[in-house]
Amino acid sequence: MTTRPIRSTWQHRLAFERIRFRLARRFGLDVNLLNAAASVEELHPTEKIAGAPCIALPGQFERISKGGFDIDIAEEIAQLKGGPREIGPTVRYVLDNVLVSHGIIHARGRRKLFNSTIDLGSVQSPWAEYDEAGLRSSYVGCYFFGHWLADDCTTHLLAQQSGTPMSMPTPPWPNCAGYLGLFGQSYIELGRAHVRRLVLYDDIAHNEHKASRFRALRARVGSNNESRAAGRIVYLMRGRLGGAQPVGTDAYRSSFGRTIHNEAEIVEALMRQGVTIVCAETLTVPQLIAELLGARIVIGLEGSQLSHGLFTLHDKGGMLAIQPPDRLYNGYMDAMNVLGMRYGIVVGEQRQSGFHLPLGDLLRTIDLMDTKLC
Repeated sequence: MTTRPIRSTWQHRLAFERIRFRLARRFGLDVNLLNAAASVEELHPTEKIAGAPCIALPGQFERISKGGFDIDIAEEIAQLKGGPREIGPTVRYVLDNVLVSHGIIHARGRRKLFNSTIDLGSVQSPWAEYDEAGLRSSYVGCYFFGHWLADDCTTHLLAQQSGTPMSMPTPPWPNCAGYLGLFGQSYIELGRAHVRRLVLYDDIAHNEHKASRFRALRARVGSNNESRAAGRIVYLMRGRLGGAQPVGTDAYRSSFGRTIHNEAEIVEALMRQGVTIVCAETLTVPQLIAELLGARIVIGLEGSQLSHGLFTLHDKGGMLAIQPPDRLYNGYMDAMNVLGMRYGIVVGEQRQSGFHLPLGDLLRTIDLMDTKLC
């Protein structure tokens, strides 16, 4: 990968591309840049699988009133019970002669959006030129730390085939640098650039192709790290920085009602049961790995912090996701299934601005999962 001298003409071309895009959208034309790719290669096909049923107590599904991200509740519950589930493909796209600016790829009156809302500061980066670049980023990985870790860091192993991987701008999550060092990964962040040949991937689906890269990263985590957690049950407390904005506040967290009203009671009871309590945001990545590596079960409120468990759980471990009744989302179920691990849920009871989690339900679900793992 090479860079060339900066050209001021790219700013003028960007303005022209934005006008073309607005006109194309106004007239109802196709503005999806991926549909104009120079080449499209399916690296792994779509599959329909019937995974292991979710571990849950009787009556849990009846508490669910709504799903996150507009998912179909009936379909999601059927899949949690072990019904057929479609796992998407892994696809490689090649885009020729594109402009990248502020988290958006532009070309030919079309665009591909990543994260245009992130605050990049008042000083714009200079224009750069690249002959070829491999993009490791996903749309969701630019907004959520859990997807950055579970999706973008696995896609990195594909992007590096095109030279030094590139990334779209992401929020300054505190554990990013530590994980990049642990995985042996580095990348260039694309601010404003002209790229003659940009390679990017649709790599969100947790299929066998992605699972092989997950296993490679899990092996890197386990090879040079000592564990204090072998066989442990760990409760991962949710911090405040999982979402993209506003970083450092509770606004994003509260917008989804993911507040456990009786979390203090839960933590105290789990500690009495010998469960290890971990708050990821207070630890460095080496400290975090030491607390989690080889754990038998990882428990936590559904969210980005559970992604740490994907790289540290025992090969036959289990993940127990605490679910708000009005925001069911099982972002880790497919990953757990394809990695040969078990996934379970326990659903809270609705309260104003959050929910209450019956302690007895949690403890019985932990026991049930522990039995299934034996």
